[in-house]
Amino acid sequence: MTGAYCTVLVFAILFAWLLWRKDREVRALRKELEAVGEENDIVLDFMHKIVTEVASGADKHSVHLRILRSVTLACGATSACIYERNSKNNLVAVESDGLFPPQREINPIMLKSAKSRAAFIDKILKGEELEPYEGIIGQASESGEPVFVKRAESSARVVNHKDAALKITSIMAIPMMFRGEFYGVLALANPIGGEFFSDLDFSIACSIADQSALSLYSINAFNQLVEKSKMDKAEIKDLMRKQKAYRKEESRLHVEHEKYLKNMCVPMNVFESDEIRHKSIIHNAECLSAI
Repeated sequence: MTGAYCTVLVFAILFAWLLWRKDREVRALRKELEAVGEENDIVLDFMHKIVTEVASGADKHSVHLRILRSVTLACGATSACIYERNSKNNLVAVESDGLFPPQREINPIMLKSAKSRAAFIDKILKGEELEPYEGIIGQASESGEPVFVKRAESSARVVNHKDAALKITSIMAIPMMFRGEFYGVLALANPIGGEFFSDLDFSIACSIADQSALSLYSINAFNQLVEKSKMDKAEIKDLMRKQKAYRKEESRLHVEHEKYLKNMCVPMNVFESDEIRHKSIIHNAECLSAI
């Protein structure tokens, strides 16, 4: 009897453990689905706003600002920055939101002596030219793959600023690419809570970067279409000008041709005799055949 009771108890405990494990899996799956739903809502909202701006004729500068504002709010980042390649194929910061840390060390004495810390840091940031594969920005640019350093303070790939306000605790760099074309690197640094970016934050940032690349591609395509239209209009205008000049020249030649005929041919009414009139007709015919 005792053995049977123990067996039932063991099976009951095993069944309860299986139920608990299943419940845990269901909760994890539900949490994951909620996260996916949240990400979809954020990305759809961004797509709606960015499409509206592009359709209203926004330039690249305005689209960059929309990208930065959306991604900082969606991921809870304190700062974000967009890098592009310059003519020397180096990466330069073209737009930033918040106090994004420069990717090279700053002289602390120069920083302390600056009249405006924010203006000085922004000037340093915009003046940097990162070489290919330099830091995580260069790595994301050259590899075409997103880079996520969750705990950046212990990473050798991330610059370690002495100033506390510029310390990087967590950083992401995502290339914006569409159809093999490079449209920049979207970088985010330091979540507002002071901890680390989550995997969900990284996923949201990647989705926004993908949609941003599509929007920048659309702007480039539209600008190329406008330029082509301007060229077509200029070509049509030049053709019309040439046609007008051709008609003017044709008219001038026609007038000169008539003058030539009048000068070369003898009027018949000045002759009185039939013999002379006959010779005049033959002369006029020879003039016309010569022309």
